[in-house]
Amino acid sequence: MKRILSLLLILTMIVGLLPLLSFAEESDETTAQQEITPETEETTDADSAGDETNASSSTLPVEEMVPIPNDAAYYVGKSLSFAAADFLNSGFSAIQTQESTDIHTDFINGAVLSVSVAGDTEFQAGSEAASNAPVIIECYRQVTAHLPLASSDLSNAEYPMLLKSLYESGFTNIIVDEQYDLDPVTNEGEPMITMTVDGEAAFQNDVPLPVEIPITVTAHFPHSNPDDSFSAQGENGIYLPYSSEYYMRRNQNDCIQQLMELGFTNVIANAVTDVLGGSSRPEQVVGISIDGVRVFQHGDLFDANAEVVVYYHIPEFKFFVSEYKIKEGDTLTIPYYVGDGDDLTDITIKVENEDCLKQDSPYSFCGLKAGNAIVSAYYQDALLAECSVEVEPIPIESIAIPDETISVGVGRTLDMPFTISPDNATRTGLEVISSNPKIAAVELPEGETNTIRIIGMKAGNATITIQSSNKIGVKKKISVVEVLPEQITVTADTNDFYVGANGTLSAKFAPSDVTNQKITWKSSAPKVLKISGDGSYQALAAGEVTITATHPKGASGSIQIVVKPVLAKSLNLHSDWDSTKPFYRNNTMRLSAEILPENTTDKTITWTSSDESVVTVSTKGIVKAVAAGEATVTATSSNGIKKAFPISVAVSPQSFRVTASISMVSNDHVGNNWSTGFTFNNEPIRSGSTISIMPGETFSAGGWAEDNDSNPDYGRHSETMELTSEMCRKGFTIEGDVDVRENGGRYSGYYAVWHLKMQFTPVG
Repeated sequence: MKRILSLLLILTMIVGLLPLLSFAEESDETTAQQEITPETEETTDADSAGDETNASSSTLPVEEMVPIPNDAAYYVGKSLSFAAADFLNSGFSAIQTQESTDIHTDFINGAVLSVSVAGDTEFQAGSEAASNAPVIIECYRQVTAHLPLASSDLSNAEYPMLLKSLYESGFTNIIVDEQYDLDPVTNEGEPMITMTVDGEAAFQNDVPLPVEIPITVTAHFPHSNPDDSFSAQGENGIYLPYSSEYYMRRNQNDCIQQLMELGFTNVIANAVTDVLGGSSRPEQVVGISIDGVRVFQHGDLFDANAEVVVYYHIPEFKFFVSEYKIKEGDTLTIPYYVGDGDDLTDITIKVENEDCLKQDSPYSFCGLKAGNAIVSAYYQDALLAECSVEVEPIPIESIAIPDETISVGVGRTLDMPFTISPDNATRTGLEVISSNPKIAAVELPEGETNTIRIIGMKAGNATITIQSSNKIGVKKKISVVEVLPEQITVTADTNDFYVGANGTLSAKFAPSDVTNQKITWKSSAPKVLKISGDGSYQALAAGEVTITATHPKGASGSIQIVVKPVLAKSLNLHSDWDSTKPFYRNNTMRLSAEILPENTTDKTITWTSSDESVVTVSTKGIVKAVAAGEATVTATSSNGIKKAFPISVAVSPQSFRVTASISMVSNDHVGNNWSTGFTFNNEPIRSGSTISIMPGETFSAGGWAEDNDSNPDYGRHSETMELTSEMCRKGFTIEGDVDVRENGGRYSGYYAVWHLKMQFTPVG
């Protein structure tokens, strides 16, 4: 079947050229022909062909008898696409085509020569045949044509009639050229026509030639200007360089561009389905109107602002039926036809409401849900045809629910199944109602087709009603009950309880959605651990205690707790000395010990110095510097927890002169506007300045670079070191690269590199 329909499409696309008429005459004749014998073509989706032949028809079973729409003689002379569509829409599925290339002077290209149904070539309208009976359509395909004149006849030929006769003969590759180069007095206004056939100037009129052979017709007209030249721009408007015949069947875009280049300012393109007897193709010009004039000659004068309408051909396409109705889930194939000489190459079929109607193939559709959709056919952006499809719901005939008693806990949900008949009935419009939503709320879950969700709000009874849009319904009584605890587990917020601790105990229910979650708390030893009604506790003394949580309905749970004394676990030492300043001989600082946890019972601290020749420490943590050097002060708690505090007594500071430089090494698209600088101990410093550093002091020095765009990128190089005696004598140098990474844009991740060098020279 698919091969048969493909042949139909190919034949429709290669239908030969029909006689050329003037634009005004051809429009009327083409319209009349469409009313009598519309050109038809079925969808290329062969598996769907014939599924839908009207708004309510269904696929015909194999061998079902269907009536023949017309007599056999009725189809002779009509177009192939019309005959094929007529049988397809009548229910016949096995349609075949046969081509005859023998010359038939009485038939145009694509015309039907004969039709047979199951071998019968003389069938009558109304007689019946099996739907799958072979239907063979014989049609004429013109492959050769005879020239209407010989080269010797050109001297007597008239230009418009010559073109018309060539098109009527069936030739498809005609090139028109107009030359305005003759003396108007000698030639008396008549053109001199030259013609070549496949490049040859000599030809006869009795030799069959391929219809696509190139034929060039050149008309030499008298020029209109006395100075033997032609100017399109005149004093009062625009002189036309060609006649109306010249523009026919040229590409409409090329034609429009030429007219605009002449100087016309109001050029309009108008798409029409007029095929000029089948001899034009999409995008070809089929007529031009300038200021309402459709037939004009070389040299005619028009105003530059005159309305110029270029009529160009688009495929003629129609749907056979404008309105369809289908049920949800049903499929639909929409019959159509195209004009002879047109094809489906640039025709797009679209569905405007895809929620309602799904497009399975260009002309096959499936109803998804009730609603209305528009199926439109476009040639590029031009709307060719449209039809409406109403998807009707499948009514529900009955609804069934379970017979058993149904109950749901407060706060819980239950999905109750139900069934509808028939199975494919439309669920749209189905509603569920609760007689008391404050006891039981109900809803239809999104995407579900066979369940109702019941939500227990509070204990009580309610009636659930399921009802379809056509008033088919059913009722069900629902009980909502409290959810009681089966088990209570008591947990604490810690595993270790110490005197003075505060916290909260919690009760976990099984099941977790118990309706009433109120708890009564009780302590077996309130002087050891006191418990409040909300589960918060306070540890008062060392000892053991049992805490019990009890539900009003009798379920309970408990936890055993041991309260321990609080001992020191760690120490933190703090100094009141400014760590940014050196600690010199005879300076003093106070050390204080922070004991953790804070509620430690015994907070006694013992202080000791590792080297009293460097520092001494009092019982209250007062440290005094004795001489330069290193020592450690240790704090010890009553239970042996220790914490050491290292102290360095500094010698006199050493001064240095700083010579610093930073220079760019490379820049990979990071920035062009930069700022740089140097730091010492994270403070800005200039090259040439003097700083002081204590021997043994740890310090940092370095430099930075930053690009100054809207999203700055920054990089730095810094070194931290301790000043040694050798550095005090000889000085030292810090040197390294500063890497700056691009943080945004298309160069994100690229780098710029600066080289930093800082020389510290001892002073004094």
